[in-house]
Amino acid sequence: MTGMSDKASLAGSGAGLDSLPDSLLLRIFAYIECDDLCLGVRPVSRHWYRLSHDFSLWRDIKLAYRHSLTDDEFIAIIDACHHVVSINVQCCDSLTDRSFIHVAESCPDIEKLVVSGTKISDQGLLYIAKQCPKIKELEIYSCKVLTVHSVKSLLCLRELRRFRLNESTSWVINDQYSSLIEIEDENNSLPTQLEEFTVASNCWLLVNDEWLTGLPQRWTRLCVLNVAGCVMLEDASVESFAEHCPGLHTVVMSMCQVGDKALKALATHCRGLRHLNMSCCRRVTDVGISDIAMRCPQLQYIDVSGSQMDDDGEDGYHQIDMHAQGNATDTAIQVIAEHCPRLTYLNVSSCPGVTDIGLVSITEHCRQLQCLEMSACISITDKTVLAITKHCRQFESLLASECVQLTSRSINALIKFCPRLENVQLATCHYMAQLNFDPELEEFSKSECDSMSIEDCKFGTSTNNISCSTSCLSKKHSKAMPTAFVQYSLGFRALKHLNLSCCSKIANDSLRQIGMHCKYLQLILLYGCHRITDKGIEYIVKGCPYLQHISLECLRMHRSKLTDLSLLDIADHCQHLQYLNIRGAVQFSKEYISKVVNSCHKLTKLRCTMEVKGDIFQYLFLPREPCKAELEGQLSWSLKYHPHYGNPVKQCHLMFEFKPNTQSRR
Repeated sequence: MTGMSDKASLAGSGAGLDSLPDSLLLRIFAYIECDDLCLGVRPVSRHWYRLSHDFSLWRDIKLAYRHSLTDDEFIAIIDACHHVVSINVQCCDSLTDRSFIHVAESCPDIEKLVVSGTKISDQGLLYIAKQCPKIKELEIYSCKVLTVHSVKSLLCLRELRRFRLNESTSWVINDQYSSLIEIEDENNSLPTQLEEFTVASNCWLLVNDEWLTGLPQRWTRLCVLNVAGCVMLEDASVESFAEHCPGLHTVVMSMCQVGDKALKALATHCRGLRHLNMSCCRRVTDVGISDIAMRCPQLQYIDVSGSQMDDDGEDGYHQIDMHAQGNATDTAIQVIAEHCPRLTYLNVSSCPGVTDIGLVSITEHCRQLQCLEMSACISITDKTVLAITKHCRQFESLLASECVQLTSRSINALIKFCPRLENVQLATCHYMAQLNFDPELEEFSKSECDSMSIEDCKFGTSTNNISCSTSCLSKKHSKAMPTAFVQYSLGFRALKHLNLSCCSKIANDSLRQIGMHCKYLQLILLYGCHRITDKGIEYIVKGCPYLQHISLECLRMHRSKLTDLSLLDIADHCQHLQYLNIRGAVQFSKEYISKVVNSCHKLTKLRCTMEVKGDIFQYLFLPREPCKAELEGQLSWSLKYHPHYGNPVKQCHLMFEFKPNTQSRR
């Protein structure tokens, strides 16, 4: 009764959202997306219905990832809005030129347009370039059919500030290419206020030194230059940009034919450079890297890696091109350490000349380091990781796949002593045998302990995070132990992503430690960890309630020890699960796979392997009535014969994609 009287008195007093002034309600409604504004706000009351039509709520239209949005629906939304200045229809793959021609005619004052992943073509872009002269930001990624003629028209927008063109996979290259080069002669139409120029990835046919000639002179305010993947680009263009655009703070030129001359020009003219990506630039050596490090002390992001990982983005197993190697060595890395104290990100993957000497120097001088990528650097040992735990208090991410000399000793210390650590990638590190995050002090030999001072033992005030154990023979450290014990027992709970793919010695004991101490873990990759049993999966799913991404794929050479009990635990405890990979584990039954699908309402992708002795198509659809998920896309599978069965048995690798069950989620 008391609760009801409180509600009545609250309603009688006029409290609640309706009592707020219209100005505050409009500010609240501004955070609501378009479809919720129409379907959720308008039916509440006449007052809210009237406010939902206010033009201030419809100046910024965000409809990204509405795959079912049609031209008619989009045009109706545009017609109902006035004074639109921003439209984002990213990945609305049903929209065609009809929609964008209507935008050009109805919204002449538009300033920002994101059309990535739509079916826009030259016709729509030409209309926009002609009718919308006030556009300041334009993003065109993954648009399938465009020609260089439309690019020319876009670059003639006088107010353009940010231009992003990427992954346009079906360029029509013809005689219009020569007309694009003539753009340098149109002095009056070129933008003079361009701040970001991104033409990357599959646009390499468009961008070379000849095409860029004359452009930097008009773009003196340019701050961001991204020409990644433009393999025809050489030193001359970068030198021209450096000379005429001294305000550059971000330069991305990975996989370009640039060398030390380009880096010298950037070092000479762009002293405020903060972000530099020169991965896979085969002509870059220690000379150029050292030159730019000495003259650009504000550098925070440096990528000198020798190859780009071929990663499927879901299971975390990297295929590294061992023939593609970077030229950077410890000489250049030590120069970076001495002259770039603000460094937060360093990538030296596939640089065989980089060893512990260079990276330990980085940790000693760059105390703000947050992310280190050193995959396929086979000379790296535990010394580098222990140096990180000693000097870098803000460290967040370590990518060390195929660093085969790393052991669990250094990784245990890293996870214990770096309280902000969120991401650890250790694929194919075969010495990862026993993960142990228990808050107990690590034992060292008497000689190691004697070399450490009492101050070195104190976590909060010293430069050494590793303390002696209670059984240590050096009794002088006993007073420092309580401080260390309390501090690092709290330092490993931020971990969210952990990749242990192909770490063949990982077993249930390690998973028990992860489940006990990594409560907020969201992603775990155990591809190829054949020692794991159902008990290990139970530790993980019960101790990590926020798991969203699990990979348990089994290698062909091993037979998985997991059974349906693992699927039962996943179904019961992983309510946030979005991705599950159990390929190669043929012992899972269809009934328990279906139980996972029905219980995990947020599941959007499932990879599995099924044994089929008859018609394959009867196995493609799983019962999923409680979940009401829909299967999307075309299934793909491979057929193989199992050598351990008398009769041929087909192993089908299936991938299911589901729509999240929003009704169950609510």
